[in-house]
Amino acid sequence: MDERRKLSRSFKVELEETEGRMVEGCVVPYGEPAQVVDDEGTLPYWEVFEPGAFGKQLRAANRVELDYEHRDDLGSSIGICRSLREEASGLFGAFKIHAGAFGDQALELVREGILPGFSVLFSDRYRVWQRSAEGTVLRRSCELHKVSLCRAPAYASALVTATRSRREFELPEIDDGQIERLRAIGVEL
Repeated sequence: MDERRKLSRSFKVELEETEGRMVEGCVVPYGEPAQVVDDEGTLPYWEVFEPGAFGKQLRAANRVELDYEHRDDLGSSIGICRSLREEASGLFGAFKIHAGAFGDQALELVREGILPGFSVLFSDRYRVWQRSAEGTVLRRSCELHKVSLCRAPAYASALVTATRSRREFELPEIDDGQIERLRAIGVEL
């Protein structure tokens, strides 16, 4: 079996409150060049993900795990992908965060801006990387292995655009006049 080299990239995220235990956003921006380094001691190079780079993976979203900074311990497994979709601007994902202490902590760290980015673990399907005339590596066909929440993104526009959580809410107080009108029509409180 062909084992291609797995690479990691991180992207900045922004946050907005919605409902459920979900984290959503742009996982990989398309058309945005970034200078990256794959291993310590190697030279940096420029790369850009092109639209459609993850198109073969859209139907297998449920196979993509969400973790904390690509760690492999059980406590760092914080969620699972529920959907992937491609737009002209990038690959977008929605991730269900696991219930429990680790998932709760991850949601709080996202809300507080401590984990402002997505990072992806991927491999390029091409054995020989394709390059532009200027030498930029063109990511045209990639396999997504894992997505992580991270502190230090490499790409500025991979954004967490929403988190969803169930919220308890209080009903507004009802004045005595409203209570009497309700009782008059047969409603018991």
